[in-house]
This record gives sequence, C-alpha cells and structure tokens, in this order.
Amino acid sequence: MKFFSIQFKPTGRLCFFLLLFLVPTFYLSSDEIEEQTSIRNSRDLEVQKSNWGKPLPPDSPNPRAAAFLGIIPGLGQAYLGNPGTAGFQMGLFLGINRTRSYMVHQPDYIKLKDRNVDFDLFDAYLGTSLQRNNSVYTDLPLISETQYDRTLRLFSNKAIAELNPYIKYGPYERTNKSSFVADNLSNPELSVILYSVYSSYRDAGGLGEYKKSETIEDLALAPFQFSVLKSYFVYVPIVAMAAIAGVSSRSYSGDNPILVPESLRRDGSLQAGAFLTGISPAIGEEAFFRGYVNYNMTMRLGALPGLGTSSLLFMLAHEGNTDAADGRLSRLAMGLYLGYVHMKFGYDIRPTVAIHFWYNFLIGLSELVRYKSDPNFDKSQREVFYMPFSYTHKF
Repeated sequence: MKFFSIQFKPTGRLCFFLLLFLVPTFYLSSDEIEEQTSIRNSRDLEVQKSNWGKPLPPDSPNPRAAAFLGIIPGLGQAYLGNPGTAGFQMGLFLGINRTRSYMVHQPDYIKLKDRNVDFDLFDAYLGTSLQRNNSVYTDLPLISETQYDRTLRLFSNKAIAELNPYIKYGPYERTNKSSFVADNLSNPELSVILYSVYSSYRDAGGLGEYKKSETIEDLALAPFQFSVLKSYFVYVPIVAMAAIAGVSSRSYSGDNPILVPESLRRDGSLQAGAFLTGISPAIGEEAFFRGYVNYNMTMRLGALPGLGTSSLLFMLAHEGNTDAADGRLSRLAMGLYLGYVHMKFGYDIRPTVAIHFWYNFLIGLSELVRYKSDPNFDKSQREVFYMPFSYTHKF
C-alpha cells in the first residue's frame, strides 16, 4: 500500500517539475480547447456536460498566463484581479512555509539521515571502547538530569534495568514532535502551489464549458458530503480501500518500528498527521493532475490517449518518493481510475478528491501501528547508538 502524495525537497526541483508539466499545455489556447471540445464530445468523450458558466469573451485574461503565474501562490489570482483570493493563497502558503521552517530549525529536530538506527558489530565494538574510556554515561541520565535526580527517580520508579531499544525492536526509526510536524507540513506547502495553478487556470476561463466554481473549502468538504459519496464510482473504491487498509495494518506491524516520545502518541498528533496527509494531497494533486493536466491532455489528445498521458505523469511525479519503485503500478492504476471518474463527472474534481483523501487517510491510520513509545527516547543520539545491551541497578 502506497501513499499518493508527492515528496519534494529543494524548491528549485519543485519549480522545474511544475514548468515541465505546464509548458506542454501552454501553447493550446482556451479558444482551441473550446473548438476541440465540441468535436471530441461526440467522438471520444462520454461525459456529463456542466452548465456552470459560459466561455469568456476573447478579451478575457489568458488562462495559460494565469496558470503559469499560479506557480507562485496568489500571483495568478492577482493577475485575474482577485486580490482577496490572491491574499488568501499567498498567506496560506507563507504561513505553512514559515511554520515548517521554524520546526526544522528547532534544536531537537532530527535530520533524515539520523532517523534510521541500524546497530551493527562496529557500533557495538565502538560503544564498548567508549564505555571503557568513560566516554559514555553508564548511568544514562535524562536531559538536564543530575546524578542525584536520577538516583531518586530510580528509587521512586523501582527501576531495575534499561535495555537498548535495538535489542527490543531490532533496526528502527526515530522521530519527535518537531520532526513529525515539519514532515507533515511538506505536503500542504506543495498542495497550495498545485491548487493555485489550477484555480488560476479555471478562473481565467481555461475550462471552457466545463468551468467550475468550487472553492478550496468545497474541495476540503467533498470527502464528507453525501452528494459526493453516494455515487458507486466513489463509495465502492473507498469501501474496498478500508478493507485493504485493515489487512495492511497487520503487515505494517512487521516493518521497522518508529520510536517516538510518549507525548507524541498521547496528544493526537499521529492521527492529525494521518488526516493532513490525506486531505492536502487530495486537494492539491487532484486540482493539478485531474483538474489541470487531465483536462488539457484529453482535450488535446482525445479521451484515451489523454487519460493515459495524465496518468503516466501522475505516476512519474511520485518518483521522488522513497517507495517510488514499489508503487509505480498502483499509482498508474489509480491515476487511470481517478482520471476516468474525473471525465465521467464532467471534469468535476470533487469525487476524485474524496477518493484520494480516503485512500491516503486510511493508509495513514493503518501505519500508526509502527509508532512505539520509547522511554529512552530523550537520551542523546550518542547514548542511543552506544547504549549497552542492559543496565542493571540494585539498591
């Protein structure tokens, strides 16, 4: 089971990626799209036409220019003369970006390269050598804890032994509140950009007779609206996903655990992270890959070639993910189905947002079994790596 959410690191790669997918569709004007729509509707597309608006007059803003400017959240809407929407998109993006940056720069933030703990013979030998030279605390104090405080705590807790988590779990990963929050803000940051491109193109009249008027709030509510969920094209795959996610939760229990402070498991952060990982890619990726890319590809190439092309781009966009190789076929299949549903409902992205959300959210919940509380979590990285197998205290 793979998440359908894009993982990007440098902002430069993100801009290049967006340009890569935007350029092929820019040269097709909205007038050409409207002319081709009437031809392909009768020949290729079996869709439900929408009566939401009419094509804008020739002197209206250029949808291609609006989409291009939308790469910077709010700029496309400013070009269209919508200062309120522009300010909202820009403010949302900057707020997420600054919050994520703040968490990354916290003293306890754990870099990606330091999260995997795989104890080997060299570590064991080095740890033993350091202990013999008194280079490692043999009493393993907590952060800022004095020897007296530690002894008092051991008496009050009647502690007998502390074990190296590697001995208990084998290889494991570790994260904390700062790292977890920073990781979970990456998707919303990207999703605002993707939605900005789509909304700018849509509001400039790029969708022609299929023009929609949904807001980002409408898309966020789509996974919970009966009017959206009642279609068997939507609820059948969701029910199937729920069953698969239930089975997958057992398989995840065999993966390397993720050790976290007890507070992270207790305060609901893990469940909130699963929700955020569900809703933000659902809105951003569906707006861009279905609302923008799939629409343009099917208008330009026809139903089947366009659907195949947009689905392939959807799969390739996830090549930056750690599970890219294992998830290619599932993402391609999902792209094909979501693209089909998108066309089936007259290029309405609300049904695909609902399907995408429930898939990611259910998988996120099933992965929570990997998170384990670690009483030794607050020890320093050196102590975690070089902690002896067992410490026994007798009083």
